Amino acid sequence: MLTTSIGQGLLWAPLVIGVFLTFRILSIPDLTTEGSFPLGAAVTISAMLAGQSAVTASLLGFISGCAANGIYTDRMVIIGYMLSNGLIALSGGLIAQSNGYADIGMGIGTIVIGLASVLVGEIFLHGRQMWVRLTGMVVGAIVYRYLLTLAMGLGFPVNDLKILSAVILVIVICLPLLQNKYRTKRQLRRYLKEIGVDQYATTSHSERTTLTKGLLSGNQQRAARLKGRESND
Repeated sequence: MLTTSIGQGLLWAPLVIGVFLTFRILSIPDLTTEGSFPLGAAVTISAMLAGQSAVTASLLGFISGCAANGIYTDRMVIIGYMLSNGLIALSGGLIAQSNGYADIGMGIGTIVIGLASVLVGEIFLHGRQMWVRLTGMVVGAIVYRYLLTLAMGLGFPVNDLKILSAVILVIVICLPLLQNKYRTKRQLRRYLKEIGVDQYATTSHSERTTLTKGLLSGNQQRAARLKGRESND
């Protein structure tokens, strides 16, 4: 099961990195993912049926994704979209080679898969260095595929995997929020202990709420500053 998950995760990793580039770097969840993925699969399989090698066919699939872009005029944005869609199409080509066929509907739900894998990867590996973040995307793809493989092993129907993908996405979105809330409460208890205040006996509910909001605001400001530094890098 683990070996299969690692293999499938590596095949999906280019898609996850492509979604990461648009979602985190360009700050746009690009819905062309669901078109670039089957496009790359179709071009790759067609090239292989025409006698091209797997490497050449995969490269053609990547190039086809680079051509699937919008009308943005900023040069760096265009390059970002080309690279993102190229990687997504490459992933589609690799998946098509693994499955042995290409299907026009295979791109449905890929944006959900990509976003969920990105968020899972950021939970396990997060940092300012780009190589750490990209490694986290690969880890996220593998962990995500392992969760799906585990669910199938527990008896979930294959047709319900897209629903399960959405459930995983909701969980990984909510998990950081719950972690931040727990971290804030822990900081509040530590702060009240340092100033010698019993938070339950001597601090009213309104005062605790005010302190909690202050800590939350501080955490949000620190997160914004960190995001600003990452953008500048």
